[in-house]
Amino acid sequence: MRQRWALDFVLMENLYSIAISTDDHEISFYGNLIFLKSDASTLEKFLIFNLRDHNALSMDFWMDPDNLDLDKSRLVYGTETGHVCVYDFPNRLIADRGPRKKDTVTDISIDSICSKSSIHYGTLQKRKAHSDWVTMVRYYHNMKCVVSSSIDPIDSLVITTEDINGRLSSSSISVPKGVNCFAYSSSPVALVTGGRDYQLRIFNPRILQAQCTSLVGHSAPITDIKVNNNSFQIISLSIDKEIKVWGLRNHQCLQTITDCAFHKPDNFISCIKFSEETGGALIAASSMIRRYKIKGKTSFQAETKSHDFPVRNLLYCKEFNLVVSGCNGGLVHVWV
Repeated sequence: MRQRWALDFVLMENLYSIAISTDDHEISFYGNLIFLKSDASTLEKFLIFNLRDHNALSMDFWMDPDNLDLDKSRLVYGTETGHVCVYDFPNRLIADRGPRKKDTVTDISIDSICSKSSIHYGTLQKRKAHSDWVTMVRYYHNMKCVVSSSIDPIDSLVITTEDINGRLSSSSISVPKGVNCFAYSSSPVALVTGGRDYQLRIFNPRILQAQCTSLVGHSAPITDIKVNNNSFQIISLSIDKEIKVWGLRNHQCLQTITDCAFHKPDNFISCIKFSEETGGALIAASSMIRRYKIKGKTSFQAETKSHDFPVRNLLYCKEFNLVVSGCNGGLVHVWV
């Protein structure tokens, strides 16, 4: 039997299950998660979602945390063909597995879900969002939209919104060399992207075409981004194992972490995870797991204030190694 590669996975807490996408065109569902802490071997595959000729490269899952009795959840995934799929299914499809023979797995084809006569399986909306593979996809319920990224240099970042009737419409932006990853900030509201051109770009998701700013400092393609909403920070990872912490409001680099360890087999960090639940720690994972402490928003050195009025001009005297500055208030400062 050919060894399968796991592409992505999502935790479905309300259903005590995990969904794992693999490179054999399947999304497999594993249950009995309630025993995961004591014995991981109790995880049991009970359902396969057969994608036919596509692979789910990135996935996201949503359930309503304010209405746990709602019999509806959403699985979103993006494929190597540039398609973004939104699958709404009844929770009973996963939760109510009922009595069955041991080691038996239910196999559901994408054709069954697309069939209008098969309401039992839920509904699937499939949309061609990119002309190249999808690198990342996320569903943001507060904005009622699906955000997807791609290495496609034309439709690099696409926001697909949903109206009250469930119909989808999209808007996109172009980024040179495409987008590898992105993250959403709730305060201030922003989408932060990273890609192969070494730059972080900040967008307003409500006015996608108007780029706010770009952050330059990485020396290699950016592969992962996280947001620390409590401290208004962006945390970015590049393929050369360099992690940078940025101020989301002042757009300054606050901290740089360089991992000098050798990671087998490819010597790069696969992903990062940040959570206030870990005491403000940053977790970096590859063949090994490392924990880093992130500086707080007030821990960096404050800049010296030189004038009470806007600076109008600066002059440098090479002979005496001096800087002369002048401001609107008529004051002139000499800096040694």
